[in-house]
Amino acid sequence: MRYSLVVPVYNNLTTIEPTCEMIRSAFADSGQDYEILFVDDNSLDGSGEAINAISRNDNRVRYFRLD
Repeated sequence: MRYSLVVPVYNNLTTIEPTCEMIRSAFADSGQDYEILFVDDNSLDGSGEAINAISRNDNRVRYFRLD
């Protein structure tokens, strides 16, 4: 079974990396397959760029921006 975690984002630049680390840590010992879906509601603080940077190194992280 694969888990999909949907994380809403709006100007959360400072919490994006800690959120990813917390989720990775929670799943590390379980051996479960998962993905993290960040859904951005038009952030203005660089949240999208931070998520894109993380997703380039971790294919479990995906970024969606609402228009």
